[in-house]
Amino acid sequence: NGFLAREIGVLRIFELSHGDKKIREISRTEVLRIVNLFDVFSYNEDLYKVLKTYFDNFYKKEKKILTKEEIKIVSDTMRSYKNKGMHLSKEKRDLLIKLNSKIDKIASDFNLACTKNYEKGIWFSKRELSGVPENIVSCLKFEKNKYFVSAFLASQYLVVKKYATNKNTRIKITKINEAGVGPVNTKRLGEILKLRAEVSKILGFKTFSDLAMNEQMVSDPKLAKKFLEDLAKNLSKKLKTEKEDSQKVLARFGEKLNSSNILFVENILQNEKVKLNLEELSEYFEYENTLKAMFDIWEKYFGV
Repeated sequence: NGFLAREIGVLRIFELSHGDKKIREISRTEVLRIVNLFDVFSYNEDLYKVLKTYFDNFYKKEKKILTKEEIKIVSDTMRSYKNKGMHLSKEKRDLLIKLNSKIDKIASDFNLACTKNYEKGIWFSKRELSGVPENIVSCLKFEKNKYFVSAFLASQYLVVKKYATNKNTRIKITKINEAGVGPVNTKRLGEILKLRAEVSKILGFKTFSDLAMNEQMVSDPKLAKKFLEDLAKNLSKKLKTEKEDSQKVLARFGEKLNSSNILFVENILQNEKVKLNLEELSEYFEYENTLKAMFDIWEKYFGV
């Protein structure tokens, strides 16, 4: 399962962000193929029966001698099987497989439609991209003394919105991006929501939120919502201060705070107030050392 999940993760990156349309479509096909294999494996009844027999007859006795990691693996695995409906009749399990397969297909179509929009964007002159780091500009498609910025490829339009000092450049790319992907994908999203609701009902959950959060640290959607509401309330004073600071900075450029300059002003405040330059900071976080330090933290907190 871990191996398949890793392969899917890598292919997802290519499916959603690669500049070559053919590679995106090939990655999409392979993701669907592996997801189908994953479903077949996860709904393997023989394997489930073996684990269920162990859980019902031996787990309670052996729990005292198992490590925390082993206890977590057993409990998470059994909960995952239950959330897939392995305890239900074969008829309902087959229906769940069919519904989930349909969701995966529609979601894949949704993503593909999004990636087709990578071809939508604007050609800018070097002057219009003033402020954008040279290493980013040099990677953009270049023709007839102009650079193409995709309005939907995050690695391009977000960087332009963050660094471009030209107000019109940020506004133009934002307008195209906020136009979205159109009514077809809106319809697909509605279909996915309906199918998820149907899956949740079969599994005995009130909503898809209850199902999705069942395996999370905060398993109750109501608690999660309350946490976010309390967080927003406690941060409201800070938000007001940051808005005022942002307006002051933007006044220097003759602008008012809106969706086209949020990243731009955030970057300026970050450099002026915190004196934090992420480009320079990254030089001190060599990949292997950073990875090791990160795992050391997880090992400490989870006792792995």
